[in-house]
Amino acid sequence: MAPLQFKDYVISQRIARWRLQREVDEFHQKVNNILNPSSKDGNAKNVQHFSSQDIGQIKKGDLYKAEASTKCIENIINSVSQMQLKIVDLRANLFDKDKNVKPWRANDLKFFDEKKTSLDKMKESLIQTQTSLITILKLLKRKSDISTEYEAEAKRKKKRAQKTKERQKERRKADF
Repeated sequence: MAPLQFKDYVISQRIARWRLQREVDEFHQKVNNILNPSSKDGNAKNVQHFSSQDIGQIKKGDLYKAEASTKCIENIINSVSQMQLKIVDLRANLFDKDKNVKPWRANDLKFFDEKKTSLDKMKESLIQTQTSLITILKLLKRKSDISTEYEAEAKRKKKRAQKTKERQKERRKADF
């Protein structure tokens, strides 16, 4: 490889690594936010509440919240899986026909392996949380009545709409 071509290769690899690192960091932040017990995010609070395995604190009307939490975790797991596939594809491109890695690509191989390992750990913790959420969701479905759950969800939405109207009125007053 000519020196200029090698220089271009190194620059493009740095850019690709930076982008990949940024995406993986975003996933880490998203997963830490959703699994952190002290998080202020509503989804995180619901995930912690429903994955705690304490069924006594779960009230009637929580079925829809538990379903939403399960879907949220499932979406994040799917995103992490897609990122893992992307890393596997990038890693596969490092090998030549004889399944050997060129010496200057060995560092890239190590980088991709580290990122895949960190994503594997994230996915494992998400799957454990999802398992406990599904267990609680199944228990809630057995324990609750659908009509009661529907009424509770309707009350929650109505209360949410009223709070939104109040906030809008306060903002209008503050603007004048």
